[in-house]
Amino acid sequence: MRMRTLAAYGLAAWLMSSGGAGAQTSLSNVVRSTAGDGIEFTFDNSLDGYAVSGVWYPLATPPAHTMLVGPAVFQLRNATTGKAIKIAENAISLLNDAYLKAHPIDPQQGASPVGLIAALKSRGVLRLNYSGEDRARKVPCRESRDTCLAFGDIPIDLQDVNFDGKPEVIVTQQGMAQRFGDAYRVFTIDFDDADGASPEIGTVPYDDAQFQNVLGRLDDMSTIDLTRKRISIYLSGGACANSNEVFGLNPDTYDAGFSLLEYWSWQTDEKGDCIEKIYHVKYSPIGVPAYKLFSLTKNPQ
Repeated sequence: MRMRTLAAYGLAAWLMSSGGAGAQTSLSNVVRSTAGDGIEFTFDNSLDGYAVSGVWYPLATPPAHTMLVGPAVFQLRNATTGKAIKIAENAISLLNDAYLKAHPIDPQQGASPVGLIAALKSRGVLRLNYSGEDRARKVPCRESRDTCLAFGDIPIDLQDVNFDGKPEVIVTQQGMAQRFGDAYRVFTIDFDDADGASPEIGTVPYDDAQFQNVLGRLDDMSTIDLTRKRISIYLSGGACANSNEVFGLNPDTYDAGFSLLEYWSWQTDEKGDCIEKIYHVKYSPIGVPAYKLFSLTKNPQ
């Protein structure tokens, strides 16, 4: 709870500052005055013409990771217009391999989290070098000839994930997804909306809370198929207790958001066999879904 409050408070304070194209207010001073002492950071390389900087509040080392994580307030400033957007998120990890190589720190063998944070603060502004290899890349999809988008190690990226031809901001939340994997938060880039960032929402043409926010459920088990313009949300429930939901731009309706097109489920039957069921979803003219069993496989490999 403290992490969420801290990040939200820091963003609110900064958004209420002058913050525009000609703003001279120090980000660290604005946030520090309300949320405590953070660590300023900047990226050496721009993201498609956007300079990245901000303030990071590392708090602790999560169970499944050795790197410090904590809330961060990111600023993306357009190099051409000078306008900026600001995004606050939790569970951000910034210390990449390039930084650790240039400034050796071993959080497992060295200082405690408190000592490590103090050491980082004593160095001043963190200059982080993320290259193109750290960003999302196009890769072959598993079990098909399609092209998929695989997110990289960079904590914030610009990628088109809703297939509208324009990039969204992707923020990586370290260890916040199922099985201690990474979760991804998606924001639109909107310089006309009070100089701020707004969450990107994927919708479906029926009222089902489980499927209301496709882009808000992305994690490192999801699949983004660029060829078919589809997103698969995989849920790992253990041995033969998984599901996979395939969303896409629905050809049967005029809805601009995502619709559920396929539903995969794995369940154990009364004989102990694992049964894989794949349903195709069709929609009526008013958007009512109908599930049709497409295939049933016993003990799939």
